[in-house]
Amino acid sequence: MEHLRTSSAERVGKYVMNDKTVLRRDGLSRTYDSRLSSEVAEAIASLPPLEREVLIFSEYEGLRLDEIAAIVDVDSETVAVKLERARERLRRLFSL
Repeated sequence: MEHLRTSSAERVGKYVMNDKTVLRRDGLSRTYDSRLSSEVAEAIASLPPLEREVLIFSEYEGLRLDEIAAIVDVDSETVAVKLERARERLRRLFSL
């Protein structure tokens, strides 16, 4: 599973294409305009490394907490906490 743990910046970057970002969640794709894409990518890149990885694995790759825990080598509870912290940081950044 170590092969799944590539650079978080690379994982975010692969979703930024031609001034648009495609965010995948539950099999649905939504395309955002280039300004929002850039802001979202920057916000995700600004997260602490483990929070960023957990968020990307969950939201972009659709992995379950136990799968993420195995990849990043922490327990599921830590993954859940890091995911919630990442989401909260993004909420504050975007005032959601």
